[in-house]
Amino acid sequence: MGLLRKRVLLFEPENSDRRGVFSGMYAIGLSRRSALAMLGSSMLAGCGFLGKDLGTYRFRLTLSVNTPEGVREASGVMEASYGLEQVIGRGEVSNHRLKGEAVFLDLGNARNLVMLLVHGPRGADVNQMAWLPTTALLKKPWGMGSAEALAEGLKLEGSVELIPALIPTIVTFSDLNNPATAQIVYATGVGPQDRDPLTIQPKREQYAVIDTISETFGSGYSFRGVTLKMVSAGIWPLNYFGITGQQVTSGIEKHLTWLSKPLPWLKSNNRGAYIDTRPQDSFRLNIEHLKRVI
Repeated sequence: MGLLRKRVLLFEPENSDRRGVFSGMYAIGLSRRSALAMLGSSMLAGCGFLGKDLGTYRFRLTLSVNTPEGVREASGVMEASYGLEQVIGRGEVSNHRLKGEAVFLDLGNARNLVMLLVHGPRGADVNQMAWLPTTALLKKPWGMGSAEALAEGLKLEGSVELIPALIPTIVTFSDLNNPATAQIVYATGVGPQDRDPLTIQPKREQYAVIDTISETFGSGYSFRGVTLKMVSAGIWPLNYFGITGQQVTSGIEKHLTWLSKPLPWLKSNNRGAYIDTRPQDSFRLNIEHLKRVI
């Protein structure tokens, strides 16, 4: 890992600036076997990028909420890898990979909060999560701005409380056994297109926060904040097997048992793929919002 390799690509990688790795592969009904095959291929590639490898990092996100019984917290460790690729017609583009799960917070009394791996009031921003360490700690816009900062040798270290514009979308399930009961209770109305191109700060007229935690759960419940802390990534490939570094959090299926089952809103098109039947302009929960394998 860390070996620099150069290769010119004839196409734009799916996980370059605009999309996350394998974005939507579950939403279109990709089988578990196919997903595991992709994961195996990535391991054989040495977990690096085909262009310039900018490193692999691990970070812990901690969600904190006030409740009538005091402060409740939950956290999860995620892994992000960054690189630069040469794409014909575009030049050099940033690249990223993300591995991890949504953060599940049990509030007791059949109440819960789940901090997703996406941003925005519709969960449409799938890229920003991977770049949270660079946007929060280096104060660089995600994508090329962050990649260039890493290429120049800036270090990702320390911890920080996330500003509202960087806080991931948070939902609650009124019924943990039914994915259709997901309801957004905290989100920022800021997407990549809404930011000043020279900073990570949102344009004033487009900035908005959805916060209905108190309204949803009642008196005494309120959002406290989210902190990000860099942790040891360990040494590859030993970290993959948990021998070195902080382990990437897993096990969200214990709370959301339907993750391994077909989602009710996906309908087969009889050609080996699935169509999402929910309205285009609605919040559309998908597996990649809850779990990324690479």
